Amino acid sequence: MKMIKALKLVSGLGLLMFSACSDFEDHKEKVSWGSANLSKFFAVGNSITAGYQSGSLFADGQSHSFAKQLADAAGTSFQANLISGNGYGERLIYNGVVANGSPVFTIGSSAGAAPTNMGYYTSTDNFNNLGVPGAALVIPAAIAPGDATDFFDVNVNSTGTDGLITTNGKSRKNPYFNVVLANGARGSNIFAALKASKPTFVSLWLGNNDVLGYATSGGTSPSAPTDPAVFSAKYQAVLDSILSLSTAPKVVVATIPNVVTIPFFTTVNPGVVASLSKNSISGIVFQKNTESLSQGTGSASLADLSSYKHMITLLGSSYAANIGKQNGAWVRYLAKSQGIPVDNLYLGVLAPAGIDTLQPFGLSPKNPWPNFLILDQDEVVVAVTALTQFNGAIKAIAGDASRSARVAVVDVNAEFGTIATATALGKSVSFQGIAITTKFFTGGLFSYDGVHPSDLGHGILANYFIGAINSKFGATIPEVDLNRLNGARYGKRVSDSGIDNVVVPVEPLMNAIKMLGGFSKEE
Repeated sequence: MKMIKALKLVSGLGLLMFSACSDFEDHKEKVSWGSANLSKFFAVGNSITAGYQSGSLFADGQSHSFAKQLADAAGTSFQANLISGNGYGERLIYNGVVANGSPVFTIGSSAGAAPTNMGYYTSTDNFNNLGVPGAALVIPAAIAPGDATDFFDVNVNSTGTDGLITTNGKSRKNPYFNVVLANGARGSNIFAALKASKPTFVSLWLGNNDVLGYATSGGTSPSAPTDPAVFSAKYQAVLDSILSLSTAPKVVVATIPNVVTIPFFTTVNPGVVASLSKNSISGIVFQKNTESLSQGTGSASLADLSSYKHMITLLGSSYAANIGKQNGAWVRYLAKSQGIPVDNLYLGVLAPAGIDTLQPFGLSPKNPWPNFLILDQDEVVVAVTALTQFNGAIKAIAGDASRSARVAVVDVNAEFGTIATATALGKSVSFQGIAITTKFFTGGLFSYDGVHPSDLGHGILANYFIGAINSKFGATIPEVDLNRLNGARYGKRVSDSGIDNVVVPVEPLMNAIKMLGGFSKEE
């Protein structure tokens, strides 16, 4: 496999092949927390912290979150409000079949999904897992006019409504926000709940959604990542507010992985290139996110797609087979999902005005590949530039002399970058004897939505966090035994053979994009 162009943006990453000790038979040695105190450990973050997987938040995924696995390894109690059934969202379920080069997925119904242990609030403690899918560090008012709430009570951006719970009790119209707060019983925001809990140790992993929403929506909704200066000011305020709590907790923070190396962006291009080549088609025509005219002016040759100069998203996998056909399936889906007539959609920014679905889809300027389903070259640069600035801010703020003694840093960007670099070279990285790549479905690191980690991915993350805590605070927390975890939910890891034309249902992926801060308008 050739080194893809996007991965060249991952700087300073050597190919480190390593394997951790796999002797987990005897855990009789005494676990030490060193100078840290994990007796009251709380996790603050977004969908990854919450344990969201494969397009949904459900109990088994939540029970394998990196925070829960970290707490178990450290021997400390850790509670979350688990969601029954297939959870909140449209859950992707693999049915054990590979057909036409793609794993076959079904969608698990969310009917009847509900919190299972709201009664935990009858005690004096909050849930330890305060991760909320959809939580961004900064929520600009332009994304959700009238509902520009922030889940953390630090008012440093321009919305003027940070930390407020909305009239419908949902931050960004996200029902889990209110579940975590038990209908406001523990305050109107996550910081209020955290403060009331008197934590002795906190994991803080925020910032992912400040760039992922932009990237996963093809640079469309929102139309830009969070402003770096606002991000830096907000991150510092959030971290300082935690450090200033009366219990003087110690904190572990994490950087943001390079968004353009996750399977959501690296899975579809090869199959499209193979199909176009087979039909002697030289490339596609796509709409740029600034275009509202009748024609799309972007173009991606086979060479461009092969080198990932432009990246078709996993959401686009369901529409790739329509390239060259008289087709308007995406426009019809988009209009239906937004509850508006198709004709009205043409007046917006998500589809070109005057589109002609009688023209060959993806090949004609009048029926171009949609901007929402592709991260083009310019947008890749925007996303990676923002991510670099965000990670620089995280490291600088955490490493400042006024904070560094109490803050450990997990460089997830560098760690995941090592795996991504290996994958691009056709290699893998070994963890406790398990070969891991960033490939969709077969790599073991990510769940079926191509963005959120699998059980195994969360175990790897937990071990990154454990390593940072041990190093910073002199703790001796043992690693998680990765061999006990699923790389793919309820399915064994399989070889790459025959997995070359992935098609993933739209609804779970669209739900995942909403949880990443993109495409915020609700149906």
